[in-house]
Amino acid sequence: MKKITILSVLCLTIISCSKSNEEKMFADFKTVEIQKTLKTTPEELNFEIESNIKVKDIKASDSIQYLKKKLSEIYKATGEEEKLTFDYAIKQADTLISSVQDLIELRIQAGKSYENYEDLEFRNKWIEKKSELEYWKSRYDSYTKNKDKILSAEYKVKYMIDNPLLKIKQNFVSKIYSDQENTKIIQEIKNE
Repeated sequence: MKKITILSVLCLTIISCSKSNEEKMFADFKTVEIQKTLKTTPEELNFEIESNIKVKDIKASDSIQYLKKKLSEIYKATGEEEKLTFDYAIKQADTLISSVQDLIELRIQAGKSYENYEDLEFRNKWIEKKSELEYWKSRYDSYTKNKDKILSAEYKVKYMIDNPLLKIKQNFVSKIYSDQENTKIIQEIKNE
């Protein structure tokens, strides 16, 4: 009977002392970061997670709002917000790119290609923006099909490390985000 009691207490102790899945994910994430940036291990810095609290699930509906906000930021000064859709924005970007390209080609034909430097940069910037818009549109379309789909989880984590340069223990508070399967951390935003 004593053996069973001791074994039960030992198992309970091991279970209660083991890290949660979220803590393991964050520890793995920080291990890679610490090894890349500081060329050391978390153990050498006495890395310790004080708390890791799930704040909320990030749903597709949250991302829809975020993408709409990003779209309106690109066109905030146009006064055309009521017409604003991803298709409209892509079409407008395409028109702008084509117009600037025509101007560049006209200058080349006139022997003034040296005047094209700023326009080439402007055109290339809008080509990148158009690519972003097309990507955002594909995500937006995907998210509108299932607005309740969970895309990520947000956690608030408090942790500390020994700073070897300052010779002090530093405390950090961060927001962290998991992947869709909640198997790894994909981003950390440190509170400054």
